[in-house]
Amino acid sequence: MAHGDLPDRIGPYRVVDRLGEGGMGTVYAGLDAAGHKVSR
Repeated sequence: MAHGDLPDRIGPYRVVDRLGEGGMGTVYAGLDAAGHKVSR
């Protein structure tokens, strides 16, 4: 589920989706410079 209000980047990662959010923060899915999937 893609969201239009995502940040473009977080540090070196390109943000591609929001995985979830709650009381402790938000988890985003992103891609590193090589195109590998990461979540933070």
